[in-house]
Amino acid sequence: MPELSIIVPHYRAFDRIGRLLSSIPEETWIELIVVDDRSGAADEICRLRETVERRGGVFLENPGPGKGAGVARNMGLDAARGKWVLFADSDDFFTDGAFACFAAHLSSAADIVYFCPTSVLEGTEQTADRHLSYERLVQDYVRSPSHRNELQLRYKTYGPCFRMIRRGLIERHAIRFDTIRVSEDVMFSVRSGFFARSIEAFPDVVYCITTSGASLSRSQDAAAFLVSADADARYCRFLLDHLSKKDYRSLSQGGWKFTRMALRQGFGPGTAAKVLCLMRRERVPFGLLNALRVRALSGNGRR
Repeated sequence: MPELSIIVPHYRAFDRIGRLLSSIPEETWIELIVVDDRSGAADEICRLRETVERRGGVFLENPGPGKGAGVARNMGLDAARGKWVLFADSDDFFTDGAFACFAAHLSSAADIVYFCPTSVLEGTEQTADRHLSYERLVQDYVRSPSHRNELQLRYKTYGPCFRMIRRGLIERHAIRFDTIRVSEDVMFSVRSGFFARSIEAFPDVVYCITTSGASLSRSQDAAAFLVSADADARYCRFLLDHLSKKDYRSLSQGGWKFTRMALRQGFGPGTAAKVLCLMRRERVPFGLLNALRVRALSGNGRR
């Protein structure tokens, strides 16, 4: 039985996924699961399947009708057998020494073990900035595991990568990704953070997020923006239902953030009004709106 299941959703990243796969050692304690999200390129998919299966991994194809990183990751979770689950995006990669870090913490009693990421501009060795907010959350908790820093780490590390999650936690609470266009990881992250009985964090850099000029300046349509706003409204509602008012306030900044963002991004007053309706639907206090990034605007949904 494997100790660690690595789940990789894939969509037309045939020229980049090889780098990720080469960063994962072929060891019996590691289970590799790659889920193709209807890439539609039969020859390339066949070659990728052969590559994954040649190294003892599991290759799955999303049969539809649903599509997206959330659907693919859920398929991977259904197939996973490891004690721990680790997620990776097909255009990212693990750093040298990452799996020695993972191996050292397989016997951890925690439900989630956090590590640090880094990021680079695609095609260069130049460090990017996409990892900085996540790195800060981990480093703050490592330096001072206070209640406030624990709240920040549990509830503001939205993406599922660079942390080991106990599969028993995921199955015990039936935690799955939303099957939506963007922001599919928001509720997965908040629910796993809440239900984890204990967490640990270490400063080791284990995962590299890649980004490009195009992704840094990615524009979003109003429909995608509203999907993200809806996910974040449900996120706020979950926290309001499960945390004390004091703890909720410690995670929040300012009000009307989503409305302002809608206007800044040029979506107009109609979209801003719809965002307000989403917040009212979830009974989110407008004076306490969480300072959440709208995930569609920060590269979410990558595979």
